[in-house]
Amino acid sequence: MIPARRPNAHTLDELARFLGYLSFSDYVRSKNKNHQWFNDAEMQRLKHKSRLEPGDFAFLVQQYKQYNSVYYVSSLFEHAVYLENWDNAKDLFEPLNIPFLKANVDVTEYTAKMAYLVFQFINQVPETFFEGIRKNLVSCKEFRYYCIYIYVDIINLNHRYGKIIKTAQSLDIDFEEQLFLDLIHGLKQYLNTGTAPPVHREEKELDHLPDVLVGRYYGYRLLYAKIEGNPNDENFHWQCFLDRMDNKTDLRQYLHEFIHHLMLARDLERLAFILQTFYEPIFDKHHLHSYLDIFLFNLMDIMVSYCSGEIKRAQIIFKDLNLERIKYGSYCDYYLIFYAIIGYHLAETQKEKTRHLNNYRNLTELSKFSLLDDAYLKRFLITE
Repeated sequence: MIPARRPNAHTLDELARFLGYLSFSDYVRSKNKNHQWFNDAEMQRLKHKSRLEPGDFAFLVQQYKQYNSVYYVSSLFEHAVYLENWDNAKDLFEPLNIPFLKANVDVTEYTAKMAYLVFQFINQVPETFFEGIRKNLVSCKEFRYYCIYIYVDIINLNHRYGKIIKTAQSLDIDFEEQLFLDLIHGLKQYLNTGTAPPVHREEKELDHLPDVLVGRYYGYRLLYAKIEGNPNDENFHWQCFLDRMDNKTDLRQYLHEFIHHLMLARDLERLAFILQTFYEPIFDKHHLHSYLDIFLFNLMDIMVSYCSGEIKRAQIIFKDLNLERIKYGSYCDYYLIFYAIIGYHLAETQKEKTRHLNNYRNLTELSKFSLLDDAYLKRFLITE
């Protein structure tokens, strides 16, 4: 048997010239161009099919594996919606067609990217068109699961995302969806009025829910107890939150929603505990995390440091935050509200203070949350 050998670069160039190319690298570039042209032509063909077939989904799956891009799928979704081809639109959220959509699994890179692009599209279409497609979109359970409940667009609760949530509330939905919608509705009411409706579930009812939803539930219960002035209820749900952690709990998901409720409640004592107890487990080399996780924990660290009198430490951490790295993804705009508030308090010059105040006002004007006025900003880091 002839042993396998790596071809000599000179040999490859000579073969490429024999085929009419300048060099082997010229051949590779040309081959890749032709391959991309095939993909573009195939996508155009898929856009005009009345119903996608197994081979079509195999093509889409291969594109994601090769390029790590969901743009092919999101582009087909947009086209299907424009043509009101709801069969094709729904099929793109079917796990049997796209195996990256996995039921009962926390957010994956694929679902996060897809949900983000879908909502970029939904938030940009004309209002009359949006109103015409809203019910059809929301009636698809998979769309709700892989978009509405993954891309929790808090900054748009008073706008299109809020209308989508309201439409979902009118449907016959399961226990998990109902809890999610109750919690989001309650958060919206709090941000708009400073009050919140009670949301209660029995502990055993939480056993088989996703970690992120359970974390959101306990975060909301603590915020509600803080609003109601009920420290006993605060302590009870805090302890329930801690007791539910075990080696099966995804700490990153479990803490994420919980933390931003504590930030709204300005519960610095519990934020300090989370920072001290869970920073290393989440950011060790064995766990996946994003820069958004780092950004969120740094915001917590800054708040705790500032209120402990460690102003210089808070300023150093704040200056190292990278806004560009959280620009694309769920919740980013929402967290920038906290960033602007903290920046205002840490500012060393009046010009800097004014810049953060204006950014805060721009975000609150965008969201229309009446709770977030100038007084809220100025008292946010004042300890009683």
